Amino acid sequence: MTTTSAPASLHDADAAASAASSASHLVREIFRRYGLVVLLVGVVLYFSLAPASSALFLSVPNIRNILGSQSVVIVIGIAAILPHISGRFDFSVGANAGMSSLVCAYIMSAGGGLIEAIAACLAVGVVIGAINGVLVAYARLSSVVVTLAMGTVISGIVLALANGQLIKTGIARALLDLGTASWVRIPIVVLFPAAPCVVCWW
Repeated sequence: MTTTSAPASLHDADAAASAASSASHLVREIFRRYGLVVLLVGVVLYFSLAPASSALFLSVPNIRNILGSQSVVIVIGIAAILPHISGRFDFSVGANAGMSSLVCAYIMSAGGGLIEAIAACLAVGVVIGAINGVLVAYARLSSVVVTLAMGTVISGIVLALANGQLIKTGIARALLDLGTASWVRIPIVVLFPAAPCVVCWW
């Protein structure tokens, strides 16, 4: 009886170890894929339940403010994800966005129209991205080095053009109103990241 029970015990031990290993692998895989989502849910739960913030955190005005203020960050995040999918990094995305917005404001403050300013803003972003792409894809340079250098150069150009000052004069009224406009109580600026998010998800 001892002889027949020993293999069974070993089999049960192996099965238990295999099940534990599979469960551990599943947990690691979930955190690897959805770790940021889990962190986000944890942050929301904390501020929703904390006595100091629970009364205001889930209020409609606060949710609208969060969504509106993070819309630009969402677009920049999507732009940073796309190179990462191909195994590359782009550390100049934030500087590129700042340079593009500066060009847009600079043109309007100099008397240019909104359409011209938006076109120039997009053109600047495309040119910077194209330069990064050519240097990485064709010159075979490191994406980390290229984009860090590009971000440094752009930051210097922005500082020189703006002279450390905010450009607040001459901004088109339509652009200013866009930042405060809403549709069905949802800030309009929240809808702009929706299209790139859907495209990237698909």
